[in-house]
Parts: sequence; structure tokens; C-alpha cells
Amino acid sequence: MLFLPYVAVIEADAKAFLLKKRDSLLRRQAKDVCKKRRVSHARLIARFCAERQPEPWQAPSASEQTLKVLAPRLDALRATRVQEGNRLDVSREAVRGGIAQHID
Repeated sequence: MLFLPYVAVIEADAKAFLLKKRDSLLRRQAKDVCKKRRVSHARLIARFCAERQPEPWQAPSASEQTLKVLAPRLDALRATRVQEGNRLDVSREAVRGGIAQHID
């Protein structure tokens, strides 16, 4: 009876060890699959480029990057203006001036 708790601890440690080993093996297998997938993707891209000979990729110009950043901002501002316009119709006189000023 004296050794029963020790046996339980040893079994728990062994189970934890085996679970860690299994997880390690599964991670390695997943890594190998990803590696094989990357190689096949690289071959596919190389074959595509050899057949079609696409133009080299060029980074967007500074003005294109700026436009890409500002377009969502403009959409958000337009949505806010619509919301404020809707509030203007139903608001009390005390806040109507502030909403009108915000819209303009």
C-alpha cells in the first residue's frame, strides 16, 4: 500500500511522456507534409512561368499605396455621414446644431 501513490505518479509521468512523444511525431509529420506541399507548389509555379512567361511583378507606386489606404477611410466617412444625416432627422433641437456642424 505504501508504494501505490508512487506507482500512480510513475504511470502519470509515463503517460505524459508518451503524449509528448506522440505530439512531437505528429508535428514532424505535419512539417514534412508542408515541406512536400511547398516543393510541389514551387514546381507548379515554375511550370506556369515557363509556359506563360508573365511580366515580373512590380510593387505598387506610392500613389497607389496611398489610394489603397485612403479608400476604406473614405468609405467609413461616407457611412458616418449617412448615419449622422439619419440622426439629424430624428434628433432633438439641442443636439441638431452639433450634428449639422459635424456633417458639414
